[in-house]
Amino acid sequence: MIGALKLTHINILDVNETGQVLEERRYYEDLGERVRDITTDSQGNVWFSTDSGAIYKISRAFQ
Repeated sequence: MIGALKLTHINILDVNETGQVLEERRYYEDLGERVRDITTDSQGNVWFSTDSGAIYKISRAFQ
């Protein structure tokens, strides 16, 4: 997971065992804000902050 500091999205990269990028997906472009930092917590949630100081939490519900 990589925040695009110049653009306004988060990149999710799928890589193989040698580190070669197999696929790139972009998320949260519609926020229109640059992503400044990304981290995860012990429950598997992803947190990220933007230039405006907003903090977002991404969680996945398990069934």
